[in-house]
Amino acid sequence: MKRFILIFVGLLCFTLLSALPAYSDSLFQKAKSGDAEAQFNLGICYLNGEGVRQDYNEAFRWFKAAAEQGDAKAQNNIGIC
Repeated sequence: MKRFILIFVGLLCFTLLSALPAYSDSLFQKAKSGDAEAQFNLGICYLNGEGVRQDYNEAFRWFKAAAEQGDAKAQNNIGIC
């Protein structure tokens, strides 16, 4: 039973980590063009240092851009910041 739980937790962690956004030039271009979801995801990349140098100010900038378009997740992250 313990082995099953460990395997389940391991798979759950892998699934959650693989769902994180990854920085790419296309993500940056979409965010720059005004795509709120891409702006939020780019903010996450900067917040966590995923594919870019970790930069909280840049993360806030992208969250703010998405939040101003009504993105609820970005608005939540602005509140946390």
